[in-house]
Amino acid sequence: VIRLEMILESQMADILEFIYTGSVQISTQENAENLFQLADYLLLPNLKAIAEKYLKEHVNLFNCLPMYYLAKKYSVQDLMNICQKFIHSNFSSVVESDDFIKLSSHEVEKWIFSDEIVIDAEENVFELVLRWIDYDKSQRRVKFRDLFRHVRLTCISRDYMASNVVANDLVTEDGECLESVFHAEIWLGRSTDCYVPRPHPPRRALERGVIVVTECGP
Repeated sequence: VIRLEMILESQMADILEFIYTGSVQISTQENAENLFQLADYLLLPNLKAIAEKYLKEHVNLFNCLPMYYLAKKYSVQDLMNICQKFIHSNFSSVVESDDFIKLSSHEVEKWIFSDEIVIDAEENVFELVLRWIDYDKSQRRVKFRDLFRHVRLTCISRDYMASNVVANDLVTEDGECLESVFHAEIWLGRSTDCYVPRPHPPRRALERGVIVVTECGP
């Protein structure tokens, strides 16, 4: 006797329907996620594919992050890619969710490291880091330096740097963070006729195209 105590009666009904008919009706995301996980456990790849298809077609702002980590847990690359692309494209909205603010520092670091996140300004990343720290400041402030190093300081305006970054206590209390700010200010204050390589390029969403017009002689 094999007892499958983790499977509810309604879920077993769906599994048996699939086994006997080769199809199953999925009506909710929760239903799809449960069948996805159970199909993986029971080695039913076709049922897992049906559940995965439903999940792919229903990615939204509210479920994209947990769905990404579900796909990652089960090594489903296609679903991971779809969720990751959606998160990147809607990053400013996704980071407002409780799911994001409760991520580990390692996961937050991974997301803000990316060139692909779509944001309005690099200042958004700095504010996101502060918001994540403030959620549990006593425990999380030790992670500030690890996250701050992914803020591309040379892409922040000098006014914002002076009024918000330099004045922040988390920055002023850390010598390495202050040194990063110092080097960024040197780059921002460089002479326009002096070429100094930028420490880090802007993210793709903040790149600005430049049109060069030249005049040819006769």
